[in-house]
Amino acid sequence: MRLKECEPVEKVNLQDLVDWPEALGYVGGDEELLRDLLETFLTQCPAWICQLEKGLQLSSPEEVHVSAHPLKNSFGLLGAKRATYLALQLENMGRCGTLTGGDETFRSLRTELDRLLPAMTDFVKSSKDGNSRG
Repeated sequence: MRLKECEPVEKVNLQDLVDWPEALGYVGGDEELLRDLLETFLTQCPAWICQLEKGLQLSSPEEVHVSAHPLKNSFGLLGAKRATYLALQLENMGRCGTLTGGDETFRSLRTELDRLLPAMTDFVKSSKDGNSRG
């Protein structure tokens, strides 16, 4: 049996995944500043996700609360509404000391990140290519 060739994954623009006017509004319409914020986020995000996952594995509400908080704030500033909502749920679980449903919420957040991070990366790189929009 012969496998079909993989079809290329369609690239999605960041503007199609986030509340673009909200993200731009936060930076006063300055796309370069937004790129700088995204670049910083992309640097910090892996550590926050790792810390969040560790907190869930250790059933540590405090760890989950502390690591979900900067994710929630960053997603909110970047107009990523679904990711903001999921990070807020995790933050609240940690704050309340109950992690019931945390693993499922974390999986949903990872799925959302799988959509967001490539688009964020492309948008950041687009300034190097001279493009004004990702």
